[in-house]
Amino acid sequence: RLGRYYLWADEEDDNEATGTRFIKRAADMGDAEAIVNLGLMHVIGKGVPKDIEEAMRLYILSMEKGYVEAYTCLGDLYVTGTGVEFSLFEALTYYTVAVAKGCKRARATIDNLEAARHIWGELVAKQQKGLV
Repeated sequence: RLGRYYLWADEEDDNEATGTRFIKRAADMGDAEAIVNLGLMHVIGKGVPKDIEEAMRLYILSMEKGYVEAYTCLGDLYVTGTGVEFSLFEALTYYTVAVAKGCKRARATIDNLEAARHIWGELVAKQQKGLV
């Protein structure tokens, strides 16, 4: 958590470098939350090169360690089409697993998608038919 503080505290390069160092060290030690944070850093390119494949690998590693938020992060990539093909079906699959494991953010995301059901319901149907 100290790494996150330094990374996001302000825009000074020395804080970003310090935060990156702390997060990488914790991730190397197997901390599942740090692994997800390192994945997020790769998604946006903060402190590390932007690399969606590496982010996905890190999210999956964190999922394997039992960190529920990792499912939501992976779902976020699919729901936004960030570095992967846009897929509401894939996103909802990950969000649903996260909800079943008690993730409140995943529940809120599904609730938001449900609020826009008339839009995404048609998109999912079209996507499953290969029209999107």
